[in-house]
Amino acid sequence: MPLILSVRLQALADRVPRGEAVADIGCDHGRLSVCLAQKGCKVVACDISEPSLAKARALRERAGVSGMETRLSDGFSALRPGEAHTAVISGMGGATVAQILRAALPGQVERLLLMPHGEVFRVYEALADGGYAVTDEDIIWDAGRPYRLLEAHPGHMRPPEDEFERQFGTVLPAKRPREWKPVLEREIRLRQAALAARARAGLPAEPQEEAYLDRCREVLACMKD
Repeated sequence: MPLILSVRLQALADRVPRGEAVADIGCDHGRLSVCLAQKGCKVVACDISEPSLAKARALRERAGVSGMETRLSDGFSALRPGEAHTAVISGMGGATVAQILRAALPGQVERLLLMPHGEVFRVYEALADGGYAVTDEDIIWDAGRPYRLLEAHPGHMRPPEDEFERQFGTVLPAKRPREWKPVLEREIRLRQAALAARARAGLPAEPQEEAYLDRCREVLACMKD
């Protein structure tokens, strides 16, 4: 039974080569775990919820796959050192992803594939503190919503130079994928509205906000349609 994944989960699955040893942290219903097992990966599907693991096991049985183990685990806690080369964390807020990373790093796995729902800056901070660096990043649009897909490996990630780097890192500004353009346009609209609200309240403009907006506009102006 081949599985059809959502666009965002398929983007994660596409980054995992056949035969990889993978930990799916926070596997939930297990669709990604089963899909990876179907392409020959050795998967440890971890979740803090036993009912979620039961769903994952049921899906595994319906799909008739082997090479997938489920474990009750708070983050990486049930994963043995060296057991997985790659860990995937998706479907959680940035603060939760950062909390999981801080409890596990440094050096738990050789590669991280992360798709936090918002507050990506917290994930950047946790990676840097744990001795990991973002080596690639993409914007994945699914059902009209943008998702940030981060790939990280052990390495050094320098502190952000300004608010723009704090929010978007250094990989996206270098790559400038076209999928990023509507994200920047929305960010500009939201920040402009916030500044206008401050002005109406008689509050002074914040220089760092103005600089952030200028940087967003500068990058956006250089991007092709």
